[in-house]
Amino acid sequence: MVKKMFPIGHFALGYTITIIILLATGLYKVIYRDIFVGCIGGFVAIFPDIHWILPEPYAYQVHLFHSSPWADICFLHYTIDTHVNDYDFFWPVLCIAIAIILTLALIHWDNRHKRCTLYDGKFSCKIK
Repeated sequence: MVKKMFPIGHFALGYTITIIILLATGLYKVIYRDIFVGCIGGFVAIFPDIHWILPEPYAYQVHLFHSSPWADICFLHYTIDTHVNDYDFFWPVLCIAIAIILTLALIHWDNRHKRCTLYDGKFSCKIK
């Protein structure tokens, strides 16, 4: 049986990995909504857990995906679920803490590398 981690832990891990990729590649300088892209990564990581809210014919198929190693496509979802104790609080809290720290770092670096202005009702950002 597959163990479970809190869905917020999966979201925070997907968010964190996405932000790390943006920071490591320098894409945060180019992408305008980089924190939004991090949230998309979080939703991709949480996708295999959608079987909890889907109606029955679809829930079974998504649950089969959730319980297979193919779920590792979604930011190592299966591996995390099989190696974390059932509903352990430590790992989700650690992922959330890292996500908050990286978000603050990203906002700081964004403010250093982008100059955003609101002029005549138009919002524009220029890379320094």
